[in-house]
Amino acid sequence: MSRHLRLLPTLALCACAPLTAPLPPSALDLPTHYPRTLAEDAPANAAPTASAIGWQDYFPQAPLQALIAEALRHNPDLRDIRLRLQQVQAQWRIQRSTGLPTVNLEAQARRSRGPLEPPESGPAASTREYRVGLGASSWELDFWGRIASLNEAALQEWMASRAAEQALVISLIGQVAAAWTSLRELDERLHLLETLQAATAESLALMQARHDAGRADAAALAQQRSELAQMRAEQAELQQMRASQRSTLEMLAGLTQLPAALEPAPTTILLPFALAPGLPSTLLVARPDIIAAEHRLQASAAQVAAARAAFFPRISLTAFGGVASTALQDLFKGPSRAWNFVPEISLPLLDGGLRQSRYDIAALDQQRALLDYERTVQNAFREVAQRLEEAHWLKEQLRLRREVVQQQAQRQTQMHMRLRYGRASRLDVLESERDHLRAQQRQHMLEHALLRNQIALYVALGGGTQALSASSPPQQE
Repeated sequence: MSRHLRLLPTLALCACAPLTAPLPPSALDLPTHYPRTLAEDAPANAAPTASAIGWQDYFPQAPLQALIAEALRHNPDLRDIRLRLQQVQAQWRIQRSTGLPTVNLEAQARRSRGPLEPPESGPAASTREYRVGLGASSWELDFWGRIASLNEAALQEWMASRAAEQALVISLIGQVAAAWTSLRELDERLHLLETLQAATAESLALMQARHDAGRADAAALAQQRSELAQMRAEQAELQQMRASQRSTLEMLAGLTQLPAALEPAPTTILLPFALAPGLPSTLLVARPDIIAAEHRLQASAAQVAAARAAFFPRISLTAFGGVASTALQDLFKGPSRAWNFVPEISLPLLDGGLRQSRYDIAALDQQRALLDYERTVQNAFREVAQRLEEAHWLKEQLRLRREVVQQQAQRQTQMHMRLRYGRASRLDVLESERDHLRAQQRQHMLEHALLRNQIALYVALGGGTQALSASSPPQQE
């Protein structure tokens, strides 16, 4: 017994190293910088990176913060992925326990009866045996690292699930902020449209009076009526869009009804930080979806190592130590100590190609995981580049649109001056006010489009990843 026990430390040391081979570096065809025209629009390097800015700092509006907090608590998709994360963590603990010996407290009473040899020697006799002790059954010594590789695969799957949860959190924050911003935009558009309707209604009344006096034709009057009808139809459409946007916010936040206190206030929405996109390589450590794909790639490599180790013999131990006796009253008396130690080695010789097929499947899964990782990285770069390009042209459009608004404001001022000196009619002034309001509408639409672009860029750059990683639950041992 003692000689066999001395072998256990040596065998245990052999079981510590999995057969997971280092992964070859992926030949990702990523540029070293974003396009030059986009880099010119980017803020200086002193600007903070998105991953270092927590969402509470990037979205300073109190109602929006409260709404995001509600979404993080009650969103059904997020609750579902968190439950799945707990399941994956439990699966990892189950897999980890397979590499440890299972020790049981055993108590056994056995009675048997059989024929004597030779048969003519007399009637059959019965035997009794009682046994109590500790036993370990079929503890596999991970000599080739099969179990260690499976443990590593389960751990990597759990870490991938954690990163996927972070990716969903960031995406949910971006969706809530974008929907909240769109709701504010619709409120502004409705407000401007109501002002425009009032000006158009006054213009229609003046046109009607001129028509009744014979100073305006029916076509001009019909045009005014048509414009007013179109505005009313547009108002109904915007109200329907607002109701839909409100419903979207309620769904994202997991609320049955959006409280009035969480709706956007009639103030200008500003984002306090200008984001520095950094280098494309920073996405590899900033975006949770890339981190999740990397962990899945490592898990697939561990599965390949486990499938490779299945070709080697399996060594297992069964042992018992305690007391045994043929009489129950003598179980704990006298020389009743008993033990057994049964090492076992097994190697399937013919399995119909089962182990080879499992190895082939694991190798193919690794290749697919590598492709998924490359695709995830490329999509991340493409998404950031698209957001930067979109921001470039939105800023250019907004600059030009602000010039239009300024010119319309000057025209409106001039028309009021001409009205004062009798050089223009009230109808001309109302027409200039309507043009000014329409220009303001387009400007507000561009401003909110740029806001949503910056929110999407914050998400694409892995916004708040560092804060989310710091607040993640520690790895349980």
